[in-house]
Parts: sequence; C-alpha cells; structure tokens
Amino acid sequence: MFVRIYECFRTVSNLRLVTAVATCMVLTISARGQDVSTIVRAIASRGVLECEFVGFAGQASEAYSHFEQLKATATKEQLRTLVADHPNAVVATYAGYALLDEDYLPLDSVLMLIAPRDEKVSTQCGCIGSSSSAALQVYLRYYVTVHRYEVENGLQKHKITDTEELYNADLYILRHPEYFDKADFEYGLPHYVFKNRVYPESDKPLIAKWANELDYRAARDYIQKHYKASSNQ
Repeated sequence: MFVRIYECFRTVSNLRLVTAVATCMVLTISARGQDVSTIVRAIASRGVLECEFVGFAGQASEAYSHFEQLKATATKEQLRTLVADHPNAVVATYAGYALLDEDYLPLDSVLMLIAPRDEKVSTQCGCIGSSSSAALQVYLRYYVTVHRYEVENGLQKHKITDTEELYNADLYILRHPEYFDKADFEYGLPHYVFKNRVYPESDKPLIAKWANELDYRAARDYIQKHYKASSNQ
C-alpha cells in the first residue's frame, strides 16, 4: 500500500498537494477492494474450510493463508456482507472467523448472520476431513478460546471458562432451533449448549421445548440431571 502511495506522489506534478492526496487515497482504496475480491475468489475456488495445517505431513494450508489475508485486508462491513450474502459458505465462514478474531462482533451477532444459511461446509484439519454447518464452525472458532480439559481422578473432564459472550450465543441457539437441523443435533451446536453450564431457572422453558417438542436427548438428560430434585419437592 505504501509503495503504491509513493509511486502516486512521485508521478504527480504541477498539482496542489491536496489534489495529490485525494488521488492517492482513491487509488489505494480501489486497490484494497480489488484485493478483497481476489482473495475471496481464491477461497471460493478452493471450496474447503481448512485449518492452518493440513495433510499427513502438516503442510501449511493455502486456503488458511488466504483467510489470514482476508482478515488483514477486509473491513468490518465487507466481512459482515460476506457472512450474510456471499453464495459460497466457506467464504462466509472464514469471514465469520475474521469478525471474531478482530473483535468486530460478538459471537451471538455473528451467529445471527450465518445461522440462516443451510449449506454445509467441507472441512479439513490435519488429515481429517468432515462437513458441518457454517454456524457450528464459527461457534467452535470462539469455543476453543474458552475450552480446556482437566484431569480429575485420572479422567479427562470437559471445562470451560464461561463468558457473557458464550452465554448470549447459547441463548440465541436455544431460542432459534429452526436454524439447527437434525444433521447437526447430536454433535452440533445444541450438543455444546447443554454441556456448557447450569442455566438459571428463567431459561427452563427454552430447555423444556428442546426436550419435549424437539425430542432432543441432551435436553432431556439436562432436565433429568438439574431439575429432577426441584420437581420432586
């Protein structure tokens, strides 16, 4: 970018400084937009949501490199538009990653943008390939920052550092079951929601809906574990 500005000033002659500055700003902004388009096309062309390293040998992922370029280049509004409107789900998911990584939007706001998309994304981390909803991948991008395993009595225990951001995202999921289909149920977003915490009593109707109307096993198990004692009193 700075080289482009320098070249612009170097070739400008007999113009007032303010005109030169304005011209260079226009050229720079235009180049930035073109760069975002080029990066997006490269991500869409690959068509796989990749981790930083892929394959048996742990090679650096070209797709992830493009994502890092997108994160460094695109504005907040460009990323929002890509998440909500781009026809390629991999592009939308990487844009969602960038919104989280750059603290442009909290997790629940990113989920609101991406949850209505019903496409699956193909994924690859190391040598493991799979597919899932774009919303699940965005959720996991944040989740790994608060999740850990601790050893208790020789067994690994699932632990999270709960945050208001995670709680708000989980409430959004509980309130919008229409976005989280059966294909993602057992190990998708609801799977995490019911593991993350003990919810306040005010959230019980939401959980009961998942247990009764949606027949979701993890919600039934949650009610059995956390509400049984109070219901028997």
